[in-house]
Amino acid sequence: MNLKKKIEKLPKDIQLVIKKAGNLADKMGLSAYVVGGFIRDILLSRANLDVDIVVVGDGIKFASTLANILDAGLIKHARFGTAVLTLGNKLKIDIASARSETYERPAALPTVKSGTIEDDLARRDFTINAMAVVINKRDFGKLIDCFYGRDDLNFKKIRILGDLSFIDDPTRMLRAVRFEQRYGFNMDRKTLSQFRQASRKKMLKYVTKHRIRDELILMLKEDRAVMMVKRMDKLYGLKFIHSSLSLSSVNRKFLNELDKVIECFKVQYPKKRGLDSWLIFFTALLNGFKLADIKKICFDFAFKKRDTRRITLYHQEHGKVLKRIDKKGIKPSLIYQNLEPLSFEAIVLIMAKEKKPSIRKKINEFLLNHNGIKLVITGKDLHKLGFVSGPHFKKMLLKTLHAKVDRIIKNKDDEIRFVKKHGSRHIRPFLKRNG
Repeated sequence: MNLKKKIEKLPKDIQLVIKKAGNLADKMGLSAYVVGGFIRDILLSRANLDVDIVVVGDGIKFASTLANILDAGLIKHARFGTAVLTLGNKLKIDIASARSETYERPAALPTVKSGTIEDDLARRDFTINAMAVVINKRDFGKLIDCFYGRDDLNFKKIRILGDLSFIDDPTRMLRAVRFEQRYGFNMDRKTLSQFRQASRKKMLKYVTKHRIRDELILMLKEDRAVMMVKRMDKLYGLKFIHSSLSLSSVNRKFLNELDKVIECFKVQYPKKRGLDSWLIFFTALLNGFKLADIKKICFDFAFKKRDTRRITLYHQEHGKVLKRIDKKGIKPSLIYQNLEPLSFEAIVLIMAKEKKPSIRKKINEFLLNHNGIKLVITGKDLHKLGFVSGPHFKKMLLKTLHAKVDRIIKNKDDEIRFVKKHGSRHIRPFLKRNG
């Protein structure tokens, strides 16, 4: 089979990368291929901005030269003979030397050595990810499918390449569930049997938390993340995240509600920044945990400080926030003071947790009208008005902002009148000098 016509239907920038990579391979006397998930998604007619290229030869040298041609950023990983190129249009190109892999022990990182394209495809996780297409001028577009991955795509099957696939690399269990649910596929009988065998052996406990974190984040970023979590819970359980974690009926309902709220958020507030859905779902999974345990989990997974802060802040504050804003006749400025310090992720979690129409109405009003509201005047304006510098600057501006949220003031003139009225004691000397 030849995929030349399908490649010619790809976005022009991707076509250009493939063409230049193929031309460079010809000049360097190397065989080059686009491989893996990129080919899978071409055959499924799905968009994929991550181009994987394998060359039979020195992948680092090839990547360095191609980076210069494409004016791309370059990160090298000498141990594995791989490199990553990043272009200004968010296109990412993974380049690797064709290699074979062996595992000294279960769940260890592999030992690699140079190999053929067949060796390289044989080391991959599933047949649907073990296809390659020639990008050299001669035979351009030729499909190499040693393990019948195209047939598995047609029959909607997830199939491992070796009996020890889940033992050698247990993170493949997370990937199996992710691909299965993403595409609406099913693991074939043998793959499911091997999955269950690895599950009985609790193979994920041998994997570092950092590697699990990366796979888990990829899973929780997916559109069908909730289905993936439920499938993983059924086939393996969730104790690989924490020994006390189980998917209770309460948490199942919470995840389902989050799915709905996230979609509503995207529709109702399209101009807000994109949500980090993975963080929302991960935070929800820890529902009911003590704050100290949550902090320990975040530490073990080595989350970024910003992400840890967002996860812990929700668990620390959501109950207090709900109690404060669940009052009749509460001023918008008080709602603002409670919600503005929170991330959108925390607010979405609160909306899913609390279904009271009155609460959701207040949060909706905040997101539509008050989140990100700013004053026209600044500290410079206060100086011009004769304010004496000091900590009251910040307090005065904040008080004015709250008045604006409450619609006591609407424009710059109102703001100036407000600060003159409420901060007069700080400008009396000025007024006397100019009176």
